[in-house]
Order: sequence, then structure tokens, then C-alpha cells
Amino acid sequence: MKKIKSLVFLLILVVLFPLGVKANEKINVYLFRRNGCGFCESALEFFNSLSEDAEYKEYFNLVEKEVSTSKKNASAMESVAKDLNVNLEGVPFIVIGKENFEGYTSSWNDSIKAAIKKAYLNSDGSYQDVVKKYFNDLENEKDNGAAVTIIILLVAVAGIGFLIYMAREDSSATGEEEKELSIKEEKPIVEVKKTTQSKTTAAKSTSKAKTTQKKKTTTNKTKKTNSNAKKK
Repeated sequence: MKKIKSLVFLLILVVLFPLGVKANEKINVYLFRRNGCGFCESALEFFNSLSEDAEYKEYFNLVEKEVSTSKKNASAMESVAKDLNVNLEGVPFIVIGKENFEGYTSSWNDSIKAAIKKAYLNSDGSYQDVVKKYFNDLENEKDNGAAVTIIILLVAVAGIGFLIYMAREDSSATGEEEKELSIKEEKPIVEVKKTTQSKTTAAKSTSKAKTTQKKKTTTNKTKKTNSNAKKK
């Protein structure tokens, strides 16, 4: 029983510990761009290189929204600019939480990186994704994350049940082995008793035989003495 409890406790720790120490979720960095825009391409190249960086790739997801071929994206960009009190004049338009960069130049790289890290750490609780509400597909991503969590929990429960079953089987098998071992250990004791009894019986038989032989010898001697007496 102790073994079963230990296995269950261990599995719970394995499943829940990573959830308890889970790092901050990646933030969304939005890049509203237009096909054929050179500054947009430069900004995209920067973000692609940043997504391969050992540190920053853990911080953000790049969400590209092309506005020249999508009225929905163009309308969302205008709504976001209005929410942020930005007099938007063109693209690229970069949004990180409530911070934004209109246009792009490589001299902004450090500022963009600082904005990404600040939003990811969210130490002051100020980070707010102001763009996500305009795109249902991003909300679906959140729902998918919840579904994955449920699946993980179900797998954990199934794993606990399997461990309990295996522990019980192992306990049952151990009990049977101990029972068989106990029976095997008792057999020599019985054999020793039988041997002891046999030796005792043999000793008695030998003693009895010797006594009988002695009586016969005494009887023969008596008969011989009587016979000699008669001859005299």
C-alpha cells in the first residue's frame, strides 16, 4: 500500500510541478504591413532574426497582418491606432502591448527588444494585449491552450490509475511468491521429522531384534544345559 501511495504522489508531482513553475506565456508582437513595402520587409527580417535568438525566441510570437489585401486587417489596424491615440499615416505599424512603433528603422531595434522583454516579464502588471480582441483566431488559440491543459490532466489521471493497477498486480504477485516460498521452506521440516521418526523406529526395531536374539540365545543355552544334565 505504501508503494502505491508513493507512486501516485510521484506522478502528481511530475504533472503539477511544471505547471506550478510555468514561465510567463509568450506575448504577441503585431506587425501590420503591406506587400511591396521595403520598411515592412526590413522590420520582418529583424523580427525573424530575433525569433532565432536564444533569449528572445522564448519571449514572443510574431503575428503578421497584411493590410493591403485584407479589409479586416486594415480595419483592425485603424481601430488599434485609435485605441492607442496614434495618428497613423502608414506601415509598418508595430504593436507590443500598449507600446507601438510607427514605421521602422534599425536604430529602434534596442527599443523594440526592451519593449518585448518588459511586456513578457510584466513585472508591474501593465501589459495588455490591445490587438487580440479584434481577431477571433487569436481567441481560438487561447481555447486550444485550455484544451491541451485538459488533455494533460486526463492523461495524468489515466497514468495514476495505471500505476495503481500495476502496483496492485505487483503486490499480488509478491504475495503469491512469498506463499510459495513459505510452502517450500516447510517441506524440509516435515522431511526431517519423518527422517527422525524413521530413525527412532529403526532404533526400536534393532533393539527389539537384539532382545529377541538374546532371548533365543539364552533359551538355547538353557536347553543345551538340560540336555547335558540328562545324559549324565
